Amino acid sequence: MSAADSPQTPATPSPEFPAGGFAQYRRILRHSVVYGLGNLASRLVGFLLLPLYTRVLTTQEYGVLAIVNVSLALLTTVLNVGMTSALFREYFRADSARSREHVIAGAFFFLTLVSAASAVAGWFSADAISRLLFGVADYIPHVRVAFVGLFFEIGLFTPRSLLRARELSGRFALVAAGRLVINLTLNIIFVAHLELGVFGVLLGNALSGAAMYIILLPTVLRRLRHGFSGTVLRRLLAFGGPLMPAML
Repeated sequence: MSAADSPQTPATPSPEFPAGGFAQYRRILRHSVVYGLGNLASRLVGFLLLPLYTRVLTTQEYGVLAIVNVSLALLTTVLNVGMTSALFREYFRADSARSREHVIAGAFFFLTLVSAASAVAGWFSADAISRLLFGVADYIPHVRVAFVGLFFEIGLFTPRSLLRARELSGRFALVAAGRLVINLTLNIIFVAHLELGVFGVLLGNALSGAAMYIILLPTVLRRLRHGFSGTVLRRLLAFGGPLMPAML
């Protein structure tokens, strides 16, 4: 068993969990700042591209983009079912590397299943969804690419949470910065040069999510050696489910 996978308890201090009040506060502050900057990077895309959007997109297209983004945010919250918060709770309650791997496996398999099912359903129901949101069927391609992006966005919850749980804040920030660069580049290409409009924005978001998913997937796969535990998944859902209304 490696040092990173050894049980993390107050009785056996480690470099990741140093003893002493000041050291603990300093560790918390350092990681919190890095995680905060990492999360901020994902929101910088819209802000940095605002001049491009307002110059290239029409008022109608901007409205379409806003409706899609809000709809995806709500759907992401529902499909996540509070799993991220539940993962942290169960991960740090686990008393062995095997138990922690069951937590990661439960969250990963559940989120992969629900996101894949939603993406398939959204792809084949794109006509109805377009009519429901916009009153016309003109946005079927937009709906489909948005649901593809939704799959990768939800799929990133588990590897990003694992990086935070293992206190790999530097890697977390590097991934966030990498996605920011990819997203900016793709949006400039698709929106400014290829003039794909809202579809280009959604396509850039989906492709940047796919790139990060491919990069981070091995981080999770290495911790699925002991398989899936239905009992652990039930605990995750029992804790995370009640959090969903507040998140909405």
